[in-house]
Amino acid sequence: MGLHHAREDRPVRIAYIIPSLYRMTPNRVVLQLVKGMMARGHVCHVYYFDRSTSDCMAFPCETTRIRLWKSVDLSAYDVVHTHGLRPNLYVWLHPHPATVRTVATIHSYVFEEFRFIYGRALGTLFGHLFVRTLSRHDQVVTLSRHAVDHYARWIPRRRLTFCYNGVEDADLSVPIPLSDRQRIVAHKGDGVLVANVCFFDKIKGLDVLIRALTLLPPSFRLLLIGGGAEEKSLRRLADRVSPGRVLFLGSRRQASRYLPLADVFAQTSWSEGFCLSMAEAALAHVPIVSTDIPGMREKYGANEVTYFPAGDAQALARAIETATSQRTRADRACQSVRQRFTVSQMVSRYEQIYRG
Repeated sequence: MGLHHAREDRPVRIAYIIPSLYRMTPNRVVLQLVKGMMARGHVCHVYYFDRSTSDCMAFPCETTRIRLWKSVDLSAYDVVHTHGLRPNLYVWLHPHPATVRTVATIHSYVFEEFRFIYGRALGTLFGHLFVRTLSRHDQVVTLSRHAVDHYARWIPRRRLTFCYNGVEDADLSVPIPLSDRQRIVAHKGDGVLVANVCFFDKIKGLDVLIRALTLLPPSFRLLLIGGGAEEKSLRRLADRVSPGRVLFLGSRRQASRYLPLADVFAQTSWSEGFCLSMAEAALAHVPIVSTDIPGMREKYGANEVTYFPAGDAQALARAIETATSQRTRADRACQSVRQRFTVSQMVSRYEQIYRG
């Protein structure tokens, strides 16, 4: 039905449903998809739930605010592509005609993510509820082969597939504000600058990174770009165990522009779906250390990234010291990202998924 028998040469009409227009990683992926699909002649429309604010992403297509409990006629589209719990729930609450192909992308390992937020019992419950909202979707897309195997415990494998995210080079035509550059250069001094770019929540393991800093020579400094629920507690921890050695720069648009200033990028999460900032660090030729978590070795080999066990501050400190002398690993990681994780490849893969 729908696109299963559609002509390959006709444009695909795609409705994307996202929670909001805010600047967050899943929305960056949707923006890449919209731009890529429209460049190939397809028709896109973005639907969202939360009221817009000044800090929103600008999509090059029509955007419409909708409500979770009120059905909107989407029968004119060939594909409805959802990202997140509420968009998935919307498709579950408001079934669409068989002529509309429904696709969902899971951007993380939701059971692990919810357990960090709500605790083990509630997190497991919410994980099962999340999976339940996908029961009406024709296709569920994960971000790795490992994630397909992981979710096959709850979702029939025939409805699962994967697509790696696409990564773009930093737009260096937009310069870093001089005040930011001066702060970072002064903070680094003649030492080694370790960086991380993320939303500050518990699953990111930034507390482990701050503790690892205490095990490194005083010349090692840390730059954290982002913000979030854990920022206050992280600041208190840094003031207590590493005073003066951690620079909280705040959230920055196009934060990948800052990565070339770092000597090491530290990916410290307990769980990750893809980690765009890590791939952006690879494109910037920055040596990377990463937690040895499911799905990560599928994307980067041990000759590209220095791995350490999640939560182990001592191992992280050793990995950071090792990475500072492993420029060839950084070069190989950059080459791998350019070959395997391009936006064009991602758009082509989703075209295949949309057409069934």
